[in-house]
Amino acid sequence: MQPTPANQTTAAAQNNATATAQANGKTQADANATATAQTNASATATAQASATAVALAQLGKSWTSHQGVTGNYLAGIAWSSSQSKYVAVGDGGTIIASSDGIKWNLQNSPTSSYLSSITWSNSQSQYVAAGIGGMILTSPDGSSWTLRSSGQSNQLNGIASSDSQYVAVGNSGTIVTSNNGSTWATQASGTANRLVGITWTGSQFIAVGDNGTILISSNGSTWASQTSNAASTNLYSVTSAAGKDVAVGDNGTIVTSSDGGSTWVLTNSGQTYELYAVGSSVNKLSATQFVAVGGGKILISNDGSTWTPPSTNVANFLHSVTSSTGQFVAVGEHGAIFTSL
Repeated sequence: MQPTPANQTTAAAQNNATATAQANGKTQADANATATAQTNASATATAQASATAVALAQLGKSWTSHQGVTGNYLAGIAWSSSQSKYVAVGDGGTIIASSDGIKWNLQNSPTSSYLSSITWSNSQSQYVAAGIGGMILTSPDGSSWTLRSSGQSNQLNGIASSDSQYVAVGNSGTIVTSNNGSTWATQASGTANRLVGITWTGSQFIAVGDNGTILISSNGSTWASQTSNAASTNLYSVTSAAGKDVAVGDNGTIVTSSDGGSTWVLTNSGQTYELYAVGSSVNKLSATQFVAVGGGKILISNDGSTWTPPSTNVANFLHSVTSSTGQFVAVGEHGAIFTSL
């Protein structure tokens, strides 16, 4: 009778252990003990790999709704790892903060106007929020805020930060940059299309907007237009992780790039509703994960190309998503807040 794979592993371990024991002058009992240990170690490694695969498949599939502290529309959210704090912004100048994404507190805001987006800069230890009329707010802690001017009157829809600067994008192709969050300069975008979302990949900024607009820049000042393969679609958000850039927009549109934003491929999300935001993170199993949110839906992906909905039903329109290690937090209409498990 031919041995099974498991028996083959055990037999190989036994032969190796016996040969080693004989070479070292040890007894057959020593060899048997060594073989057993080797077999157990192999079985443990296999079981751990299997458990990790199962756990990875479940990550992001369960989401919990939390009672917020406002009924206002929440349009943007950011996470600070150094402060261990989420900060979300939205209608009426709303600013709320949380250390865990579950319990939130209202913060004093210097404005009652719409705030669309927010980012955190590790290098400058500062939150920067943007909004209507070119408005900029800065804060070192998410609690105390200072009103700034971008020099623009167009609404700013998205903001991102690198180690050395902030870049905000807005209506009519508006792009403004700052190296400190206080003083801003207007840059030429080369487009009149509304720009909605922006991200820093680690080496360049990618901005997206109406009519499939995608712009890339290494310095925030000089921008190059790219072909999105979604020319008739409005794109609202973009993220980058593990060498993959992912942008989302109208009618379930998802486009991805694996070559630094030069070539974009249209991906089938299987959905037809709007996707307003996409985020990415290295999760608690040290694997990259993407989450897209929008018109009452959430999609998750481990590679940016294959997307599936979670088991949780979401009744609210979600407008923004961010992450800390192991947890995504999404916000949206009526002060909706959802966290992933």
